[in-house]
Amino acid sequence: MQTHVSDKRLSKLGFGCGRIGSFNNPMSSRDTQRLLEHALEIGVTLFDTADIYGQGDSERMVGRVLRGRADTAFVVTKVGQTFSTAMRVLRPFKPLLKPLINRSATARAKVSGQRGGAMATDLSPAYVAKAIDRSLSRLGLETIDALLLHSPRAEDILVPALDAVFEKARKGGKIRHFGVACDDVACVEAALRFPDLGFLEVAPPVLDAASGLIGEAVLKRGIKVLVREAIRFRGAASPGAMVSGLAARSDVASVVVGTTSASHLDDLVHATRQGVGGSSSGFLVRSVRRSPLPDVTQPG
Repeated sequence: MQTHVSDKRLSKLGFGCGRIGSFNNPMSSRDTQRLLEHALEIGVTLFDTADIYGQGDSERMVGRVLRGRADTAFVVTKVGQTFSTAMRVLRPFKPLLKPLINRSATARAKVSGQRGGAMATDLSPAYVAKAIDRSLSRLGLETIDALLLHSPRAEDILVPALDAVFEKARKGGKIRHFGVACDDVACVEAALRFPDLGFLEVAPPVLDAASGLIGEAVLKRGIKVLVREAIRFRGAASPGAMVSGLAARSDVASVVVGTTSASHLDDLVHATRQGVGGSSSGFLVRSVRRSPLPDVTQPG
């Protein structure tokens, strides 16, 4: 068995793909593709999506942009949340519904409210295993760089069988790393019980509240920490100052931000580069597996 080591690099600023493909995002598919391509051109390598974003269309768009150049990017996706049957039924009609929804602020708010109320959680080992395969198909990838559980409750991830699902997916070459996107400190504590945890994703308040736990995990176990919702929690700070300040922290691998503006993305990349010393090397973080990825190529 040959040993493969992932030498992909994470950019200190990651692109959050939560609005890509959503009903209330006014951007066209063409403009969205251009924005993602622009992100790659200016050095962003980390793309953070999820199977529920845009009813799966976020993963599809990311996969389309990365087709033929997946080795230049680091793809993070998340599983574990599910949409209702009604939301799945609406997806084929999205091209017709989006223009109507985006003409009305009331309609956009209603869709957002219904979406939030329509999501449930399924972290059963059987569901997670199937969700990995579905994400691979939508992304068009052979391997997902990092697969995260999506905002679970602490008690929902303390299931030994989940660890076995992740390990099987890694040995099968379906994922390189696994982790948990946490909404609170209790989830962080539960996630750290996974012996082979590779990634944590948290918002700034959780990063601060669990700083001792997270700092130790980074130092002793090499866990990579992604920070989301930085701009939402910036307070009086400018977006650039908030993002660059977080990116400069030794316990943060990447700050994930979502935007529909290329110029805004340019500003944030510039601020992040300045915050980490201005060099290209400082803007990229190595992502090295502690355990080997098996060679799944058939002999002959």
